[in-house]
Amino acid sequence: MLSTNSLKKRIVLFAMLSSIYISASFAQEAVPEAIKYKSDPTFLNDFVHRTYTTADGLPGMSIVAILQDNKGYIWIGTYDGLVRFDGVEFVTFSRYTDEKYDFASARSLLHDSEGNLWVGHNGEGLSIFKADGSIAKYDTADGLPDGKVNELCEDKDGNVWVGTAGGLCYITREGETVFPEGLAELGLDGITVARLMCDSAGRMWVSTGSENCVLVYANKKFSRFEGITKVGTPTVRAMYQDRSGAFWFGVDPHYVVRIKGEEETVYDVSHEGIPGTAVSMITQDSGGNYWFVTDAGLTVMHNGLFSYYDKTTGAPDNGSNEILEDREGNFWILYNRGGMEKLSAGKFQTVRLDGAVNSICEDKGRNLVWVAADNGVYAYRTNSSWKTA
Repeated sequence: MLSTNSLKKRIVLFAMLSSIYISASFAQEAVPEAIKYKSDPTFLNDFVHRTYTTADGLPGMSIVAILQDNKGYIWIGTYDGLVRFDGVEFVTFSRYTDEKYDFASARSLLHDSEGNLWVGHNGEGLSIFKADGSIAKYDTADGLPDGKVNELCEDKDGNVWVGTAGGLCYITREGETVFPEGLAELGLDGITVARLMCDSAGRMWVSTGSENCVLVYANKKFSRFEGITKVGTPTVRAMYQDRSGAFWFGVDPHYVVRIKGEEETVYDVSHEGIPGTAVSMITQDSGGNYWFVTDAGLTVMHNGLFSYYDKTTGAPDNGSNEILEDREGNFWILYNRGGMEKLSAGKFQTVRLDGAVNSICEDKGRNLVWVAADNGVYAYRTNSSWKTA
Protein backbone atom coordinates (compact mmCIF):
# COMPACT_ATOMS: atom_id res chain seq x y z
CA MET A 1 0.00 0.00 0.00
CA LEU A 2 1.37 3.45 -0.94
CA SER A 3 2.25 5.90 1.79
CA THR A 4 0.64 9.35 1.74
CA ASN A 5 3.93 10.98 0.64
CA SER A 6 4.43 8.45 -2.20
CA LEU A 7 0.87 9.01 -3.39
CA LYS A 8 1.34 12.78 -3.38
CA LYS A 9 4.57 12.44 -5.38
CA ARG A 10 2.83 10.31 -8.00
CA ILE A 11 -0.04 12.78 -8.30
CA VAL A 12 2.42 15.68 -8.79
CA LEU A 13 4.39 13.67 -11.37
CA PHE A 14 1.19 12.81 -13.26
CA ALA A 15 0.13 16.47 -13.29
CA MET A 16 3.56 17.53 -14.61
CA LEU A 17 3.52 14.90 -17.37
CA SER A 18 -0.05 15.86 -18.33
CA SER A 19 0.97 19.52 -18.57
CA ILE A 20 3.97 18.65 -20.73
CA TYR A 21 1.80 16.49 -23.01
CA ILE A 22 -0.83 19.20 -23.45
CA SER A 23 1.81 21.84 -24.16
CA ALA A 24 3.50 19.57 -26.66
CA SER A 25 0.20 18.84 -28.38
CA PHE A 26 -0.52 22.54 -28.84
CA ALA A 27 3.05 23.16 -29.98
CA GLN A 28 2.62 20.57 -32.73
CA GLU A 29 -0.41 22.47 -33.97
CA ALA A 30 1.56 25.71 -34.52
CA VAL A 31 1.22 27.08 -38.06
CA PRO A 32 4.10 29.48 -38.80
CA GLU A 33 2.43 30.84 -41.96
CA ALA A 34 -0.85 31.70 -40.20
CA ILE A 35 -1.81 35.33 -40.78
CA LYS A 36 -2.02 37.53 -37.69
CA TYR A 37 -3.29 40.97 -38.71
CA LYS A 38 -2.49 44.17 -36.85
CA SER A 39 -4.92 45.08 -34.12
CA ASP A 40 -7.45 47.93 -34.49
CA PRO A 41 -8.78 48.88 -31.04
CA THR A 42 -11.28 51.44 -32.41
CA PHE A 43 -13.66 49.26 -34.46
CA LEU A 44 -16.04 48.44 -31.61
CA ASN A 45 -16.10 52.04 -30.37
CA ASP A 46 -18.84 52.77 -32.91
CA PHE A 47 -21.29 50.50 -31.08
CA VAL A 48 -23.57 51.09 -28.11
CA HIS A 49 -23.34 48.13 -25.72
CA ARG A 50 -26.28 46.75 -23.72
CA THR A 51 -25.98 43.63 -21.56
CA TYR A 52 -29.01 41.53 -20.57
CA THR A 53 -28.90 39.33 -17.46
CA THR A 54 -31.28 37.57 -15.08
CA ALA A 55 -32.07 41.00 -13.64
CA ASP A 56 -33.67 41.89 -17.00
CA GLY A 57 -35.73 38.69 -17.20
CA LEU A 58 -33.43 36.03 -18.61
CA PRO A 59 -33.93 32.71 -16.77
CA GLY A 60 -30.18 32.05 -16.57
CA MET A 61 -26.79 33.49 -17.48
CA SER A 62 -25.63 30.71 -19.81
CA ILE A 63 -27.00 31.46 -23.31
CA VAL A 64 -26.30 28.93 -26.06
CA ALA A 65 -28.50 29.59 -29.13
CA ILE A 66 -30.30 32.47 -30.85
CA LEU A 67 -32.33 33.28 -33.97
CA GLN A 68 -34.77 35.86 -35.30
CA ASP A 69 -38.05 34.57 -36.74
CA ASN A 70 -40.07 35.94 -39.65
CA LYS A 71 -42.12 38.13 -37.31
CA GLY A 72 -39.04 39.79 -35.85
CA TYR A 73 -39.03 38.03 -32.47
CA ILE A 74 -35.66 37.06 -31.03
CA TRP A 75 -35.66 33.46 -29.74
CA ILE A 76 -33.00 32.51 -27.22
CA GLY A 77 -31.87 29.06 -26.12
CA THR A 78 -30.73 28.62 -22.52
CA TYR A 79 -30.23 25.68 -20.17
CA ASP A 80 -33.11 27.14 -18.16
CA GLY A 81 -35.66 27.22 -20.95
CA LEU A 82 -36.63 28.69 -24.32
CA VAL A 83 -36.96 32.48 -24.28
CA ARG A 84 -38.78 34.89 -26.62
CA PHE A 85 -37.75 38.56 -26.66
CA ASP A 86 -39.83 41.27 -28.33
CA GLY A 87 -37.38 44.08 -27.59
CA VAL A 88 -38.98 44.86 -24.24
CA GLU A 89 -39.99 41.69 -22.41
CA PHE A 90 -38.48 38.23 -22.02
CA VAL A 91 -40.97 35.34 -21.94
CA THR A 92 -39.69 31.91 -20.88
CA PHE A 93 -41.14 28.63 -22.12
CA SER A 94 -40.46 25.45 -20.11
CA ARG A 95 -42.29 22.92 -17.98
CA TYR A 96 -41.66 25.23 -15.04
CA THR A 97 -43.70 28.04 -16.62
CA ASP A 98 -46.41 25.87 -18.25
CA GLU A 99 -46.81 22.10 -18.04
CA LYS A 100 -47.73 21.85 -21.73
CA TYR A 101 -44.07 22.51 -22.56
CA ASP A 102 -42.43 19.15 -21.88
CA PHE A 103 -38.83 20.38 -21.59
CA ALA A 104 -36.54 22.33 -19.31
CA SER A 105 -33.80 23.48 -21.71
CA ALA A 106 -33.22 24.80 -25.24
CA ARG A 107 -29.80 23.96 -26.64
CA SER A 108 -30.26 24.45 -30.40
CA LEU A 109 -32.75 26.41 -32.54
CA LEU A 110 -33.99 26.46 -36.13
CA HIS A 111 -36.68 28.45 -37.91
CA ASP A 112 -37.54 26.43 -41.02
CA SER A 113 -38.83 27.47 -44.43
CA GLU A 114 -42.44 26.67 -43.43
CA GLY A 115 -42.39 28.91 -40.36
CA ASN A 116 -41.94 26.20 -37.74
CA LEU A 117 -39.62 26.72 -34.76
CA TRP A 118 -37.47 23.69 -33.93
CA VAL A 119 -36.01 23.46 -30.43
CA GLY A 120 -33.33 20.92 -29.59
CA HIS A 121 -33.05 20.09 -25.89
CA ASN A 122 -30.20 19.10 -23.62
CA GLY A 123 -31.13 15.47 -23.08
CA GLU A 124 -34.88 15.79 -23.66
CA GLY A 125 -35.10 15.32 -27.41
CA LEU A 126 -36.68 17.78 -29.83
CA SER A 127 -39.79 20.01 -29.86
CA ILE A 128 -41.38 21.62 -32.91
CA PHE A 129 -43.50 24.73 -32.41
CA LYS A 130 -45.57 24.55 -35.59
CA ALA A 131 -46.87 27.56 -37.47
CA ASP A 132 -50.47 26.44 -36.74
CA GLY A 133 -49.84 26.67 -32.98
CA SER A 134 -49.47 22.95 -32.24
CA ILE A 135 -46.38 21.37 -30.68
CA ALA A 136 -44.78 18.10 -31.75
CA LYS A 137 -42.18 16.22 -29.72
CA TYR A 138 -39.51 13.73 -30.76
CA ASP A 139 -37.24 11.73 -28.47
CA THR A 140 -35.31 8.47 -28.58
CA ALA A 141 -38.57 6.49 -28.49
CA ASP A 142 -39.51 8.22 -31.77
CA GLY A 143 -36.21 7.37 -33.43
CA LEU A 144 -33.79 10.11 -32.38
CA PRO A 145 -30.32 8.60 -31.88
CA ASP A 146 -29.79 10.59 -28.66
CA GLY A 147 -31.77 13.00 -26.49
CA LYS A 148 -29.10 15.71 -26.50
CA VAL A 149 -29.63 17.75 -29.68
CA ASN A 150 -26.54 19.84 -30.42
CA GLU A 151 -27.39 21.21 -33.86
CA LEU A 152 -30.25 21.65 -36.34
CA CYS A 153 -30.08 22.46 -40.06
CA GLU A 154 -32.56 22.44 -42.95
CA ASP A 155 -31.44 21.09 -46.33
CA LYS A 156 -32.55 22.16 -49.83
CA ASP A 157 -35.38 19.58 -49.81
CA GLY A 158 -36.89 20.84 -46.57
CA ASN A 159 -35.59 17.99 -44.43
CA VAL A 160 -34.38 19.06 -40.99
CA TRP A 161 -31.13 17.40 -39.95
CA VAL A 162 -30.76 16.67 -36.26
CA GLY A 163 -27.21 16.41 -34.91
CA THR A 164 -27.06 14.79 -31.50
CA ALA A 165 -24.46 13.67 -28.98
CA GLY A 166 -24.91 10.08 -30.19
CA GLY A 167 -25.69 10.14 -33.89
CA LEU A 168 -27.25 11.93 -36.84
CA CYS A 169 -30.64 11.74 -38.56
CA TYR A 170 -33.04 13.94 -40.49
CA ILE A 171 -36.79 14.45 -40.28
CA THR A 172 -38.75 14.82 -43.50
CA ARG A 173 -41.56 17.30 -44.08
CA GLU A 174 -43.95 14.40 -43.53
CA GLY A 175 -42.48 13.77 -40.07
CA GLU A 176 -40.52 10.60 -40.88
CA THR A 177 -37.20 10.07 -39.10
CA VAL A 178 -34.48 8.91 -41.51
CA PHE A 179 -30.92 7.78 -40.80
CA PRO A 180 -28.68 8.70 -43.76
CA GLU A 181 -26.64 5.81 -45.10
CA GLY A 182 -22.86 5.70 -45.11
CA LEU A 183 -21.86 6.55 -41.56
CA ALA A 184 -21.58 2.92 -40.47
CA GLU A 185 -19.14 2.19 -43.30
CA LEU A 186 -16.91 4.94 -41.92
CA GLY A 187 -17.33 3.64 -38.36
CA LEU A 188 -19.17 6.83 -37.39
CA ASP A 189 -22.79 5.80 -36.90
CA GLY A 190 -22.75 7.05 -33.28
CA ILE A 191 -20.85 10.31 -33.84
CA THR A 192 -21.19 13.41 -31.71
CA VAL A 193 -22.24 16.27 -33.99
CA ALA A 194 -20.78 19.71 -33.28
CA ARG A 195 -22.01 21.70 -36.32
CA LEU A 196 -24.15 21.20 -39.42
CA MET A 197 -24.10 23.31 -42.59
CA CYS A 198 -25.98 23.06 -45.89
CA ASP A 199 -23.93 24.75 -48.62
CA SER A 200 -25.06 26.56 -51.76
CA ALA A 201 -24.77 23.32 -53.76
CA GLY A 202 -27.12 21.49 -51.39
CA ARG A 203 -24.45 19.37 -49.71
CA MET A 204 -24.70 18.75 -45.97
CA TRP A 205 -21.51 19.29 -43.96
CA VAL A 206 -20.98 17.70 -40.55
CA SER A 207 -18.26 18.58 -38.04
CA THR A 208 -17.75 16.37 -35.03
CA GLY A 209 -15.13 18.20 -32.98
CA SER A 210 -12.81 15.20 -33.45
CA GLU A 211 -9.50 15.08 -35.33
CA ASN A 212 -9.75 14.67 -39.10
CA CYS A 213 -13.51 14.22 -38.97
CA VAL A 214 -15.35 16.70 -41.19
CA LEU A 215 -17.93 14.89 -43.33
CA VAL A 216 -19.73 15.87 -46.52
CA TYR A 217 -23.03 14.29 -47.57
CA ALA A 218 -23.74 14.44 -51.31
CA ASN A 219 -25.53 12.11 -53.70
CA LYS A 220 -26.74 10.09 -50.69
CA LYS A 221 -23.19 9.29 -49.64
CA PHE A 222 -20.84 10.46 -46.88
CA SER A 223 -17.17 11.20 -47.48
CA ARG A 224 -14.42 12.69 -45.35
CA PHE A 225 -13.34 16.22 -46.23
CA GLU A 226 -9.56 16.37 -46.59
CA GLY A 227 -9.18 19.89 -47.94
CA ILE A 228 -7.54 21.30 -44.80
CA THR A 229 -3.83 20.64 -45.33
CA LYS A 230 -2.00 23.48 -43.57
CA VAL A 231 -3.07 22.51 -40.04
CA GLY A 232 -2.01 19.01 -39.02
CA THR A 233 -4.77 16.66 -37.77
CA PRO A 234 -7.38 19.44 -37.82
CA THR A 235 -10.14 19.46 -35.20
CA VAL A 236 -13.00 21.50 -36.64
CA ARG A 237 -15.80 22.92 -34.49
CA ALA A 238 -17.17 25.65 -36.79
CA MET A 239 -18.01 25.82 -40.50
CA TYR A 240 -19.31 28.62 -42.71
CA GLN A 241 -19.77 29.45 -46.40
CA ASP A 242 -19.57 33.16 -47.16
CA ARG A 243 -21.31 35.15 -49.89
CA SER A 244 -18.44 34.62 -52.34
CA GLY A 245 -18.75 30.83 -51.96
CA ALA A 246 -15.56 30.44 -49.91
CA PHE A 247 -15.58 27.92 -47.05
CA TRP A 248 -14.33 28.83 -43.57
CA PHE A 249 -13.41 26.36 -40.83
CA GLY A 250 -12.66 27.00 -37.16
CA VAL A 251 -9.74 24.74 -36.26
CA ASP A 252 -8.35 24.09 -32.79
CA PRO A 253 -6.65 25.64 -30.99
CA HIS A 254 -7.22 29.15 -32.42
CA TYR A 255 -7.08 29.05 -36.21
CA VAL A 256 -9.52 29.84 -38.99
CA VAL A 257 -8.93 28.25 -42.40
CA ARG A 258 -10.41 29.79 -45.57
CA ILE A 259 -10.66 27.57 -48.66
CA LYS A 260 -11.76 28.74 -52.08
CA GLY A 261 -10.89 26.53 -55.00
CA GLU A 262 -7.25 25.57 -54.66
CA GLU A 263 -6.43 28.48 -52.33
CA GLU A 264 -6.07 27.74 -48.61
CA THR A 265 -5.37 30.53 -46.11
CA VAL A 266 -4.86 30.18 -42.36
CA TYR A 267 -5.56 32.96 -39.85
CA ASP A 268 -4.50 33.08 -36.21
CA VAL A 269 -7.45 34.64 -34.33
CA SER A 270 -6.12 34.09 -30.80
CA HIS A 271 -6.33 36.76 -28.12
CA GLU A 272 -3.03 37.70 -26.55
CA GLY A 273 -2.64 36.41 -23.01
CA ILE A 274 -6.09 34.75 -22.83
CA PRO A 275 -6.23 30.94 -22.97
CA GLY A 276 -8.54 29.68 -25.69
CA THR A 277 -8.75 26.42 -27.57
CA ALA A 278 -11.82 26.56 -29.82
CA VAL A 279 -13.50 28.64 -32.53
CA SER A 280 -17.19 27.83 -32.12
CA MET A 281 -18.80 30.02 -34.80
CA ILE A 282 -17.92 32.00 -37.94
CA THR A 283 -20.17 34.49 -39.72
CA GLN A 284 -19.99 37.33 -42.23
CA ASP A 285 -21.99 40.44 -41.43
CA SER A 286 -23.93 42.70 -43.81
CA GLY A 287 -20.90 44.96 -44.15
CA GLY A 288 -18.63 42.11 -45.28
CA ASN A 289 -16.71 41.80 -41.99
CA TYR A 290 -16.03 38.38 -40.46
CA TRP A 291 -16.77 37.58 -36.83
CA PHE A 292 -15.03 34.64 -35.14
CA VAL A 293 -16.58 33.43 -31.88
CA THR A 294 -14.13 31.73 -29.52
CA ASP A 295 -13.90 30.70 -25.89
CA ALA A 296 -11.43 33.56 -25.41
CA GLY A 297 -13.67 36.30 -26.83
CA LEU A 298 -14.59 37.64 -30.26
CA THR A 299 -12.21 38.44 -33.12
CA VAL A 300 -13.48 40.64 -35.96
CA MET A 301 -11.64 40.74 -39.29
CA HIS A 302 -12.17 43.93 -41.26
CA ASN A 303 -10.16 45.87 -43.84
CA GLY A 304 -7.06 43.73 -43.26
CA LEU A 305 -7.16 44.29 -39.49
CA PHE A 306 -8.25 42.36 -36.40
CA SER A 307 -10.33 43.81 -33.59
CA TYR A 308 -10.63 41.86 -30.35
CA TYR A 309 -13.49 41.90 -27.89
CA ASP A 310 -13.03 40.20 -24.52
CA LYS A 311 -13.07 41.14 -20.84
CA THR A 312 -9.97 43.30 -21.26
CA THR A 313 -11.86 45.46 -23.77
CA GLY A 314 -15.26 45.54 -22.05
CA ALA A 315 -17.02 42.22 -22.74
CA PRO A 316 -18.96 40.73 -19.81
CA ASP A 317 -17.34 37.30 -20.33
CA ASN A 318 -14.52 35.79 -22.38
CA GLY A 319 -16.45 32.62 -23.16
CA SER A 320 -18.72 33.43 -26.10
CA ASN A 321 -21.01 30.90 -27.80
CA GLU A 322 -22.76 32.49 -30.77
CA ILE A 323 -23.48 35.79 -32.48
CA LEU A 324 -26.48 36.96 -34.51
CA GLU A 325 -26.90 40.03 -36.71
CA ASP A 326 -30.59 40.95 -36.76
CA ARG A 327 -32.54 42.69 -39.51
CA GLU A 328 -31.75 46.12 -38.11
CA GLY A 329 -28.00 45.50 -38.06
CA ASN A 330 -27.71 44.90 -34.31
CA PHE A 331 -25.35 42.19 -33.09
CA TRP A 332 -26.42 39.82 -30.31
CA ILE A 333 -23.61 38.01 -28.50
CA LEU A 334 -24.23 34.98 -26.29
CA TYR A 335 -21.96 34.15 -23.35
CA ASN A 336 -21.21 31.10 -21.23
CA ARG A 337 -21.72 32.96 -17.96
CA GLY A 338 -22.24 36.59 -18.94
CA GLY A 339 -25.81 36.56 -20.24
CA MET A 340 -26.46 38.23 -23.57
CA GLU A 341 -25.14 41.46 -25.09
CA LYS A 342 -26.53 43.68 -27.84
CA LEU A 343 -24.22 45.86 -29.94
CA SER A 344 -26.00 48.65 -31.82
CA ALA A 345 -24.46 51.14 -34.22
CA GLY A 346 -24.37 54.45 -32.39
CA LYS A 347 -24.50 58.02 -33.59
CA PHE A 348 -21.51 58.77 -31.41
CA GLN A 349 -18.16 57.02 -31.17
CA THR A 350 -17.27 55.98 -27.66
CA VAL A 351 -13.65 56.56 -26.65
CA ARG A 352 -12.71 55.11 -23.27
CA LEU A 353 -10.56 57.16 -20.92
CA ASP A 354 -9.84 56.70 -17.22
CA GLY A 355 -10.73 59.67 -15.10
CA ALA A 356 -13.12 62.62 -15.42
CA VAL A 357 -12.82 64.91 -18.47
CA ASN A 358 -12.81 68.65 -17.75
CA SER A 359 -12.36 70.26 -21.16
CA ILE A 360 -11.81 69.40 -24.84
CA CYS A 361 -10.08 71.35 -27.62
CA GLU A 362 -9.73 70.48 -31.33
CA ASP A 363 -6.32 70.99 -32.96
CA LYS A 364 -7.15 71.00 -36.71
CA GLY A 365 -3.60 71.74 -37.79
CA ARG A 366 -2.29 68.49 -36.34
CA ASN A 367 -5.53 66.50 -36.58
CA LEU A 368 -5.63 66.05 -32.81
CA VAL A 369 -8.14 66.44 -30.01
CA TRP A 370 -6.68 67.64 -26.71
CA VAL A 371 -8.42 66.51 -23.54
CA ALA A 372 -7.77 67.85 -20.06
CA ALA A 373 -8.60 65.22 -17.44
CA ASP A 374 -8.21 64.93 -13.69
CA ASN A 375 -5.10 62.78 -14.15
CA GLY A 376 -3.39 64.73 -16.94
CA VAL A 377 -3.62 66.01 -20.50
CA TYR A 378 -4.25 63.59 -23.38
CA ALA A 379 -3.93 63.89 -27.15
CA TYR A 380 -6.21 61.81 -29.38
CA ARG A 381 -5.74 61.30 -33.10
CA THR A 382 -8.75 60.15 -35.15
CA ASN A 383 -8.73 56.36 -35.71
CA SER A 384 -5.76 56.07 -33.40
CA SER A 385 -5.39 55.92 -29.64
CA TRP A 386 -4.73 58.05 -26.58
CA LYS A 387 -1.29 59.33 -25.73
CA THR A 388 -0.33 61.31 -22.67
CA ALA A 389 0.99 64.76 -23.46
